Amino acid sequence: MSKEELKFGNHSPLSDEMIREAFGSDAHQTAYVTRTAQGKYLFGSHRQAQLTTQVSEVKAVNVLQEVFGLERATPGLDVLCRSLPMGKLTQRIYVASQSTAHRKVAKGQEPALNLQSYLAVDMELWLNASHVAQFYEDQLEAAVPIMSISIDDAAGALRYARDLDIATELATATEISTGHDWGEKTSNVSDHDPMDDIGPGMATLTGGGSGNGNVAANPTWCVMHPDAWADFSQNTHILKYFIPSLASQVGLAAPNAVKIGAYPQVTFMTNSAITPNTSAFLVDPRYFILGQGPTQSVGYTNDLKRVEGHVLYEYLQPKLVTDQSETYTIGVRELTGIHA
Repeated sequence: MSKEELKFGNHSPLSDEMIREAFGSDAHQTAYVTRTAQGKYLFGSHRQAQLTTQVSEVKAVNVLQEVFGLERATPGLDVLCRSLPMGKLTQRIYVASQSTAHRKVAKGQEPALNLQSYLAVDMELWLNASHVAQFYEDQLEAAVPIMSISIDDAAGALRYARDLDIATELATATEISTGHDWGEKTSNVSDHDPMDDIGPGMATLTGGGSGNGNVAANPTWCVMHPDAWADFSQNTHILKYFIPSLASQVGLAAPNAVKIGAYPQVTFMTNSAITPNTSAFLVDPRYFILGQGPTQSVGYTNDLKRVEGHVLYEYLQPKLVTDQSETYTIGVRELTGIHA
C-alpha cells in the first residue's frame, strides 16, 4: 500500500501492517482517538509504554479537536442541511412531512385526530479522510509552525470535500427549466428578471401541492456557482435590491451570502463547489439531511525515519428527502439554464 492509498483509503483504525508498508518496517501506530457522533472521545493504543501512550493520546485528540474545530469554524454548504448525529453508519431515519392543527375549536367540541406523516430516509455514511504528517527535522528547522499549517490545510481539505459531497447530492434535485439566461442584456438592460424564475419555484415548494409531494416547504436558501452569481448580482432587475439599506451580510455563519429585499426570508449564497454552474438551487434545510457519524484521529510515528503523523477520518452523508414515490425532492428545486 502506498502513502497515497493510506492517505485516502477507507481504513479505521489503521493496522500496523498498513503503516509499515507505507512508511517503513519500523513505523507503528501509537494511538488513535475516536469522537463519536454524540461527542464522546474513545482512546486506543498499541504496544506502547504507558507514558508514551498517554502523550500520544493527548496529541491525537488535540489534532482531532483542532482539525475538525477549524473545519466547522468555517462552514460551507452544510448550512443548507439539517445536521443529524448518527451513531451507526447505516441507519433509517424518519422526517416529518405533514402536521396540521385545528383553529378556533368550539367549546365542548372534540378536535379531530390528525396523524403525523413521515418520510423514510435510508442513510449509509461514507468516509472522508485527510492526512497530517511531518518529519522531525522539518519541524525543528522550519521558521514557521509547519504542523499547524498542515492542520489548517487538512481542515480546508475536509471542508471542501464535504462541500463537494453536498453539492453532488444537491445536483440530483428536481429540476425547473427556466430557459432564461440571467446574464443576457440588450442596451445594458437585462433581458430576464431572476425573480420571474425564483418566484414560481418558491410557489411550487410552499404551495404544498402534488408537485412537492403534498408537503408545504419553506425555502430559506438560494445557492449558485460564482459564474451564475455574477449574472445574478449584475442583473439590472436585481441591482436595486443590493443597495446598503436593503442588503445585509449574513456574517460568519454563512460566508459569501446576503439577504436582499425581494425575498427577506431567503438567504442568497454563492459557493464554488456548486455544480452545474448554470443552475441555482432553492433549499429548505429541513428536507436536506446531513448525516454526521463519528470522527477519528489515528496517530503514528516512525522513530527511525523520524516522522510523526495523524490521519483524520470523518463519516458523513448528505441526502435529499424525496416523496414516497421518489418522484420529487421535497423542499429543494434546481432552476436550470440561468447562465450560459
